[in-house]
Amino acid sequence: MTWLPRARARGRCHFVRWLALLVVLPALAGCGPARGTLSGRVLYRGQPVPGGWVTFRPADPAANTVHALIDPDGRYEATLPVGDVAISVDNREWAPPAPPLGSIVPPQAHLPPEAQPKAGAAAEAPKGGRERLPGGYLPIPEKYADADTSGLRYAVRRGADTYQIELQ
Repeated sequence: MTWLPRARARGRCHFVRWLALLVVLPALAGCGPARGTLSGRVLYRGQPVPGGWVTFRPADPAANTVHALIDPDGRYEATLPVGDVAISVDNREWAPPAPPLGSIVPPQAHLPPEAQPKAGAAAEAPKGGRERLPGGYLPIPEKYADADTSGLRYAVRRGADTYQIELQ
């Protein structure tokens, strides 16, 4: 009969372990990588870039690349994994279409001011029925379209933060 109290103690201990496991596991299941929200404006020579994409490539290869749309006022917002990210800015989709081959196009310098293309002019709707992209086009240096050549980096922290992306 000396084994009965020990068996009850073991049974209670076993029950408590399972109960603790059942409480802790659901709490851990909701845990994922730490994230932060980054927002701000994209500027080129002090002027808002009126359309395009900001791409954030985390240094951690296990984390996904994140793309954020730039609105007509140059604003963006993205939820990113915490840590270092390389940044690129690409607005080539917003560029006006090139004139057809063989067409004669006068140099823009000789056009009257009202006929000159304006920075921020709305992007043309692509062929194939896609919707027109919001915003407009402002030519920026090609180096910013690639995170490896842009020179843009940021350390994302938990919570909300702002970062103004200034292109030269």
